[in-house]
Amino acid sequence: MAVTPGRLEDPTKNSFFNTDEATPETPAGVRAGTLPSERRTEEDARRGWSRGLLGLWTVIMLSVLFEPAPNPHASLPLWAGVLGFFFYTGFFTTIWGLAGNHPWGLKASLVTAGLGLGMAAACAVTDHHPLFWWGYEMVAMGTLFGVSRLASSKTSS
Repeated sequence: MAVTPGRLEDPTKNSFFNTDEATPETPAGVRAGTLPSERRTEEDARRGWSRGLLGLWTVIMLSVLFEPAPNPHASLPLWAGVLGFFFYTGFFTTIWGLAGNHPWGLKASLVTAGLGLGMAAACAVTDHHPLFWWGYEMVAMGTLFGVSRLASSKTSS
């Protein structure tokens, strides 16, 4: 980096202190670090979060294979069926968004995890499954919601 009189007078013109502006050393959209290997673009950060969430969604949804048999005497109200429809629609949208590294994929994950929390609550209210299962659903969807929220906040500009 060249030392110019302007940079000596105002240290914020140095890309190390000011990472928002593009400089010849640090192009726009790149976080400044001390080494080139430490610089990451927003797309790289989103890709990392998307891959992690995609793996987490996969593990949690595969756990549904071990779901206990539902209570045969429990009746499911219409609103629970509608909630389930929106959850699965959101799930496939989330997978599409995360797998394609679309900017909206992280937000779709957040919304779908919220719907999953609603489904776990519906499972508890309707006595559809035993306590341990809907408790697991609450923990799993709460984890997905928290990670999705963190990923959305870390990658938004």
